[in-house]
Amino acid sequence: MCINFPYLFIIPSFILIWIISLIIRLRKPKPLTLLFTEFAFFLYILVLIKIVFFPIVIQSKLSLTELIGEHNHFYYVNYHPFKTIILTLSSANWEKQILGNIVMFVPFSFFILLISQSGKLKYRKALFLSALSSFIIEATQLIINEASNFPNRVVDIDDIILNSAGALIGIAIFHFMQKSKIYNLVKKGANNN
Repeated sequence: MCINFPYLFIIPSFILIWIISLIIRLRKPKPLTLLFTEFAFFLYILVLIKIVFFPIVIQSKLSLTELIGEHNHFYYVNYHPFKTIILTLSSANWEKQILGNIVMFVPFSFFILLISQSGKLKYRKALFLSALSSFIIEATQLIINEASNFPNRVVDIDDIILNSAGALIGIAIFHFMQKSKIYNLVKKGANNN
């Protein structure tokens, strides 16, 4: 059996989540610029969920160890920092794997800094939240692999390292963007609350 989260499902899910959040926040209205930023962040999170978790294949007849072998079970889990990065650099699709993991988390730190009440969140805390979120993704992938009896994703410490590098880039972009008109609009809107 295969569970998927089609991209067409993202839009209705996103609209539903956004409507619920608007209803919850009716007591404390927010400026349109801040709502738009939160809207974009929610959309990003839904796409991120689609990318990192789906599709999920469920194997019911054999256990994960029986399916891939006792020794190969650990092939789908990497606890050694930089091992996968070094191996991937010699492969043909290294750009997709390495750059994809970096780029995937640039918006995460950027959005949480932008949304956090006009950038009051410290850069270290944004980096910590990004690394923690990446760790939670990897832990969830491990749980999904075990629960589904199928190696759906490789659980890799290097993904956390690359995601954190992407978060640093997002923080740098936010830092340099603080003088822009977009940031000032969101900041002004957040301060009006």
